[in-house]
Amino acid sequence: MQEVKIENSMEERTKTKYYSPKERKQNKLNTVEHCIQEIYHNARLVMIEIEVLHPYCIDKGFSNLLKRQYEEYTILTKKLIDYSKKNSIELRANASLSKFLMSVSTALTMITDKSNAHLAQIMIQGINIGVINIAKIQNLLSEKASSNEYADRLMMLFDQNLEDMKLFL
Repeated sequence: MQEVKIENSMEERTKTKYYSPKERKQNKLNTVEHCIQEIYHNARLVMIEIEVLHPYCIDKGFSNLLKRQYEEYTILTKKLIDYSKKNSIELRANASLSKFLMSVSTALTMITDKSNAHLAQIMIQGINIGVINIAKIQNLLSEKASSNEYADRLMMLFDQNLEDMKLFL
């Protein structure tokens, strides 16, 4: 049962709409599809960010950290793709324009500072955006008394990788 507010003339009244089991299942499916798409999108954005930053990396330790993080996000995105195929969810790819813009922006900022600290700062900014997006997904799911193992896993990766990046500041 979900309440829907309907405006009628000058006064507003509340009408209760009853959804059929089929409608309830479709609403839940839409939420799941939206969440899976957002989780996939955010994991792919971090992967793109790593692809763009890695060529600027000079330090072997920092390079290995980026490679490890990239592998972790790759494993998660493969799991999301498998889940999506099993559940007939179509994943939209990230726009290639975003990679191009990220590349140009990074190239411009790397002209003045090519340090590990600067690379770590760029990664931290990207991870923080991801944390915000995934927190919104987790909040949406908690409102529906649900959770998602992929959202939880991505948030855990973000937290872990954020701490790793702080070491290079």
